[in-house]
Amino acid sequence: MLHSLFTHDCVPAFDNNTIVKFADDTTVIGLITNGDETNYRAEVQNLADWCSRNNLSLNTSKTKELIIDFRRSQNGEYAPISIYGDSVERVSSFKFLGTHISEDLPWSTNTVALVKKAQQRLFFLRTLKRTGLPQQLLTTFYRCTTESILTYGISVWYLSCMEAERRALQRVVHRAQQIIGTPLPALEGIYHTQCLRKAASIHKDSSHHCPEVKCVWDWPRLGLGCPLDKEPTECGRWEELHGNQRPTAAAWTGTPSQGQSQCEAGDGLKDPFTGSVVK
Repeated sequence: MLHSLFTHDCVPAFDNNTIVKFADDTTVIGLITNGDETNYRAEVQNLADWCSRNNLSLNTSKTKELIIDFRRSQNGEYAPISIYGDSVERVSSFKFLGTHISEDLPWSTNTVALVKKAQQRLFFLRTLKRTGLPQQLLTTFYRCTTESILTYGISVWYLSCMEAERRALQRVVHRAQQIIGTPLPALEGIYHTQCLRKAASIHKDSSHHCPEVKCVWDWPRLGLGCPLDKEPTECGRWEELHGNQRPTAAAWTGTPSQGQSQCEAGDGLKDPFTGSVVK
């Protein structure tokens, strides 16, 4: 808390940059347009200057730079970032707040790490099973120590995983089911529920940075249908983005009025697995 208060004035100086702070970790995210890195490099320098003014030191040896560039034509190599005269190491993958991110955004590294860590937790689950721990407590232990690992950030990476990677993750759940002897929630169902819960919070937040497009769904792959608990004509307009065929994506559009979401109070999103409304 004290660190957060101390660093509250460490904010980006340019609109196309973002500074993400978590405890004592700080990340600068820059959007480079037309090859112009001026604002990005100036932001890094501003951060270094801010640290100097506030008697903080940046550990350059632990600072990493990751470039994500999907342009078909890339203009050669990027010049390295320099802090206090030391060049920052450029990496192809690094661990950001517990999630492994790679430069071309595959999730293989993250999946392998999650499976390995979750399998280690199964050893303790087997040990507790042998001691005769009741099934209910075994389930609670699994959800706290294993499921929490498998589902960390799942709304970000699950849909982009390869099918083989999803099966590897689900196999850990199946092994836990065999140990405990009771059905456990599938990862796909947890993914759907977390996405709907996040979408519901966006619906309620009139200050969200993207107020005109509230949620985008890949209907056939997610199997969600219309996630609103009212018909689209009652609370907004569904806009097909891909022609007149069954849409592969749809966006709910509307303009919040008087600080409220377009949907009336009490409305929410339906969970396609349970039928309940997520608010």
